[in-house]
Amino acid sequence: MLAVQILTPREIDPAGIETGIVTIEDAETGEELELAIDAGLLSRYRKLFAARQEEMRGLFNSKHWHFVTVSTDDDISRLFTRTLRAQGVLS
Repeated sequence: MLAVQILTPREIDPAGIETGIVTIEDAETGEELELAIDAGLLSRYRKLFAARQEEMRGLFNSKHWHFVTVSTDDDISRLFTRTLRAQGVLS
Protein backbone atom coordinates (compact mmCIF):
# COMPACT_ATOMS: atom_id res chain seq x y z
CA MET A 1 0.00 0.00 0.00
CA LEU A 2 1.26 3.47 -0.85
CA ALA A 3 -0.15 6.80 0.30
CA VAL A 4 1.04 9.96 -1.40
CA GLN A 5 0.30 13.20 0.42
CA ILE A 6 0.39 16.21 -1.90
CA LEU A 7 0.88 19.60 -0.25
CA THR A 8 1.63 23.11 -1.44
CA PRO A 9 4.98 24.62 -0.45
CA ARG A 10 3.15 27.00 1.93
CA GLU A 11 1.49 24.07 3.69
CA ILE A 12 4.89 22.47 4.20
CA ASP A 13 6.62 25.68 5.29
CA PRO A 14 4.63 28.89 5.72
CA ALA A 15 7.80 31.01 5.85
CA GLY A 16 6.65 33.26 2.99
CA ILE A 17 3.30 34.09 4.57
CA GLU A 18 3.00 37.72 5.58
CA THR A 19 2.17 38.58 9.17
CA GLY A 20 -0.75 40.77 10.11
CA ILE A 21 -4.46 40.47 9.45
CA VAL A 22 -5.25 38.38 6.38
CA THR A 23 -8.49 37.15 4.88
CA ILE A 24 -8.57 33.49 3.97
CA GLU A 25 -11.26 31.77 1.92
CA ASP A 26 -12.43 28.19 2.23
CA ALA A 27 -12.02 26.78 -1.27
CA GLU A 28 -15.00 24.47 -0.86
CA THR A 29 -17.56 26.74 0.79
CA GLY A 30 -16.35 30.21 -0.19
CA GLU A 31 -16.59 31.25 3.48
CA GLU A 32 -14.13 33.99 4.36
CA LEU A 33 -12.37 34.35 7.69
CA GLU A 34 -10.08 37.08 8.99
CA LEU A 35 -7.02 35.70 10.71
CA ALA A 36 -4.27 37.46 12.65
CA ILE A 37 -0.95 35.89 11.67
CA ASP A 38 2.12 36.49 13.78
CA ALA A 39 5.37 34.70 14.52
CA GLY A 40 3.77 32.76 17.38
CA LEU A 41 1.00 31.41 15.16
CA LEU A 42 3.48 30.37 12.47
CA SER A 43 5.62 28.62 15.08
CA ARG A 44 2.57 26.80 16.44
CA TYR A 45 1.58 25.78 12.90
CA ARG A 46 5.04 24.33 12.26
CA LYS A 47 4.94 22.32 15.49
CA LEU A 48 1.44 20.99 14.79
CA PHE A 49 2.34 20.22 11.18
CA ALA A 50 5.45 18.27 12.24
CA ALA A 51 3.45 16.35 14.86
CA ARG A 52 0.75 15.49 12.32
CA GLN A 53 3.36 14.29 9.81
CA GLU A 54 4.92 12.05 12.47
CA GLU A 55 1.46 10.73 13.38
CA MET A 56 0.73 9.92 9.73
CA ARG A 57 4.13 8.24 9.23
CA GLY A 58 3.64 6.22 12.40
CA LEU A 59 0.17 5.08 11.34
CA PHE A 60 1.33 3.92 7.93
CA ASN A 61 4.55 2.38 9.27
CA SER A 62 2.57 0.40 11.85
CA LYS A 63 0.67 -1.23 8.98
CA HIS A 64 3.88 -1.69 6.94
CA TRP A 65 2.54 0.70 4.31
CA HIS A 66 4.52 3.40 2.52
CA PHE A 67 3.80 7.09 3.12
CA VAL A 68 5.31 9.80 0.94
CA THR A 69 4.82 13.57 1.12
CA VAL A 70 5.44 15.57 -2.04
CA SER A 71 5.12 19.23 -2.88
CA THR A 72 3.09 20.59 -5.77
CA ASP A 73 6.39 22.20 -6.82
CA ASP A 74 8.19 18.83 -7.01
CA ASP A 75 9.09 17.29 -10.32
CA ILE A 76 6.82 14.26 -10.71
CA SER A 77 9.59 12.23 -12.31
CA ARG A 78 11.65 12.71 -9.14
CA LEU A 79 8.86 11.05 -7.17
CA PHE A 80 9.37 7.91 -9.25
CA THR A 81 13.11 8.05 -9.81
CA ARG A 82 14.24 8.94 -6.30
CA THR A 83 11.56 9.07 -3.60
CA LEU A 84 9.75 5.82 -4.29
CA ARG A 85 12.99 3.96 -4.97
CA ALA A 86 14.49 5.26 -1.72
CA GLN A 87 11.46 3.93 0.16
CA GLY A 88 11.71 0.54 -1.53
CA VAL A 89 8.40 0.93 -3.38
CA LEU A 90 10.12 0.72 -6.76
CA SER A 91 13.29 -1.08 -7.65
